[in-house]
Amino acid sequence: MLGGVALGLGFLNTSLTFVIISFASILIGVYGVRVLYFAVLQEARVPLITTGTVVGIISFIGFTPDIFMSPLNGLLLDLNPGVLGHQYVFLVLALFSLIGLITSLRFSKLK
Repeated sequence: MLGGVALGLGFLNTSLTFVIISFASILIGVYGVRVLYFAVLQEARVPLITTGTVVGIISFIGFTPDIFMSPLNGLLLDLNPGVLGHQYVFLVLALFSLIGLITSLRFSKLK
């Protein structure tokens, strides 16, 4: 989330090294979170008999961004060429990260 905000607000546009480090941290975070999709099964005490259904629902929700993010990013870049469009893309990523953080905190309280 912090990497997306930093890139989205233009804090790191002066140093290629910082941009690469921030972008790499975003990618590591995205793929690291995908591993956690299924870790919640044990935390939520999902019965073994319903695991297949729950995995299907988690996969549907978890992989939905793969469907709409590319068109959304294309739209943002087409409507806002150059640096501004890329800043919007990273701000959207930061927003979704914030939503994920809030959801995780709420799940933690429910558990």
